[in-house]
Amino acid sequence: MLVDVGTFAQSAQALEELVREYARVAPVLLLTREDRLEMLLVGLKGGAVGFVEQSASMKELQKAILALAEGNTWCDVKAFQKVMSFLPVLPYSKQFELTEREEEVLSHVSLGQSNKEIAAHLGLSPQSVKVYVSNLLRKSGVSNRSGLTHYAVARTLARTQSSPKTE
Repeated sequence: MLVDVGTFAQSAQALEELVREYARVAPVLLLTREDRLEMLLVGLKGGAVGFVEQSASMKELQKAILALAEGNTWCDVKAFQKVMSFLPVLPYSKQFELTEREEEVLSHVSLGQSNKEIAAHLGLSPQSVKVYVSNLLRKSGVSNRSGLTHYAVARTLARTQSSPKTE
């Protein structure tokens, strides 16, 4: 499902509700612009699993749509760099205790890998990976893989900011 963030210029609540409704049926890809970053975040909060810039080429848009159809996430690089600046203020940047295996699975999820790909990398069954992902969703308080990716980045930023600097 492709949702144009620009059509919701003044109504964040309407965008979040629409994305939440569509996400129940199909993966949601947001079409965004540089000046709509706050609305992009609202769409991600609603459950979108990818986003592309309006200026993206047809080839990039096709790649994004195919990635979502295969169960992966998609992030436009330029927009993602801007989203990163918002991560420290997201509510799920709080640290939770994860097992070593959960850390490994989270790392692979944040790379956009499917359960099947993660299972192959870690020598697990796809069902085991599904259980780990469910545990990660519960512990992090997010509702989807896109949220887990944000959670992983926020954890990394929090660790970086709290680590003592050595010279």
